Amino acid sequence: MSRSKKFNTKYSPEFKVSAILDMREHGLSYHETVRKYCGVSTRREIDSYRKTLRQWERMNILLKISCLPRSTYYYNLKQGKVNKYKGIKQEIENIFTENKQRYGYRRILLALRQKGIVLNHKTVHKLMRNMGLHGKRRKKKIF
Repeated sequence: MSRSKKFNTKYSPEFKVSAILDMREHGLSYHETVRKYCGVSTRREIDSYRKTLRQWERMNILLKISCLPRSTYYYNLKQGKVNKYKGIKQEIENIFTENKQRYGYRRILLALRQKGIVLNHKTVHKLMRNMGLHGKRRKKKIF
């Protein structure tokens, strides 16, 4: 069986910059990038590329065009994530300070559930640990 064409073309720095800018600014997908920068015009040709190239090979092509190391790409991708617990962290901190820093994760979990926020106890414990919040402990009695 014959494989599809491989991308052995050497790209100029201007070409790489324009490809990256278009990908970032216009949110181009893989298909659009291949269509625009690799000279593939029809949907059938794109589908043949898609069948022959695996996901990591496609990523290699895009990283090769951009001259960007794989680790840098994934690092920046990770940095762009939105913290889905941002509002809940604020709510946990409010409950914690309202109760004079005496509540642990169990009592905060109950207070959150009374307010209609349903979370797993492990999630509340993890968020409090990451924020550095822990309830005051009683002093040991010395007899």
